Amino acid sequence: MLTVAWLLVIRRGRLTPGPGRDVVPYVTLMAGTVLGTTVEDALGLTGVLSVVGTPALWSFVAVGAGVALLGLGPHARRTVPGEAARLWVGTAIPNALYVAFGLTLSAGGVSQALAGALSGMGPAYLAAIPVIGAFSGFVTASNTGAMALMGPLQMDTGAALGVPPTWTNGLHNAAAGWGIIAGPARIQVAHAMAVGAQTPEMPGWAVSRRALLAVLLPAMVVGIALMSLLGLAVLPRV
Repeated sequence: MLTVAWLLVIRRGRLTPGPGRDVVPYVTLMAGTVLGTTVEDALGLTGVLSVVGTPALWSFVAVGAGVALLGLGPHARRTVPGEAARLWVGTAIPNALYVAFGLTLSAGGVSQALAGALSGMGPAYLAAIPVIGAFSGFVTASNTGAMALMGPLQMDTGAALGVPPTWTNGLHNAAAGWGIIAGPARIQVAHAMAVGAQTPEMPGWAVSRRALLAVLLPAMVVGIALMSLLGLAVLPRV
């Protein structure tokens, strides 16, 4: 809804022309993952057949759809594997380290010890869950990395305070999303995508990293503050 609203602002009330086939790869990824997960659960698929429910499979399908539909020339097609490999190295290695860090905390008993200490904060810790979640999202630039980095500690501490892990996990991941949007990596990506599309008739500031930070940082702070209040007031305790 926010995307549509901002599109209306930029285009001064017009939604056309739409993105058309440019969104087909993304729609393929989303629809394929949802459909594949549904089929996997409904049929009880296991082993090799369970691959239909993994986003990894549909990522490859989406890439294939993009190559077929977006009219990539021979040179562009040849660069796809190399670019994909560079992106993979840049994301897979940090995420693997975050997972290893989280496993070390859990397997070594460090997470439980820290949870015992943090639970001494009492209900105040419930307000701190979104802050910690947002910080981990800001650092890792991904929900997966944020969960691997701080998720076990958050759930252990929440459990010590009587909060079901599912609720702690949900609040942590939602807050991590706020931290991600104002993180350096996402600002860089947003700047690279937006700066070439800026036109003189677009309202507001010119696209720059500083302008993006000036808009996103306050939104992140407000979002985290509201989530902290919700965590303190709404989280169930048994």
